[in-house]
Amino acid sequence: VGWVRIRGRRRVPGRPVTYGTTEAFLTHFSLEAIGDLPGMEELKASGFLEAAPPTGFDVPAPSDDLAADEDPYDGDEEGDLFAPSPEDGDEVALQEPTLQEPASQEPTPLED
Repeated sequence: VGWVRIRGRRRVPGRPVTYGTTEAFLTHFSLEAIGDLPGMEELKASGFLEAAPPTGFDVPAPSDDLAADEDPYDGDEEGDLFAPSPEDGDEVALQEPTLQEPASQEPTPLED
């Protein structure tokens, strides 16, 4: 459908990717900007979240801006499974990982 794209990488061990929405997402849900999505207070008021969420639970305010600990995704990093698909614009395509066959080992005969 093309509603999600890789937008950045966190500056923490493992450099996990972060995701954002595409223009197709905004269009489908008739939103002008990502900031039109509900935040935690709106979700609580609508009954989608408990009044007292679990400790440590946080719903970030919707934003297109990268976080302070996030670098923009350039799609050139070695070993990435995801990369922007050139024919789909902002959509994300899963690339097949390359698997290596394990070295064959001869079975060890059992002793009587």
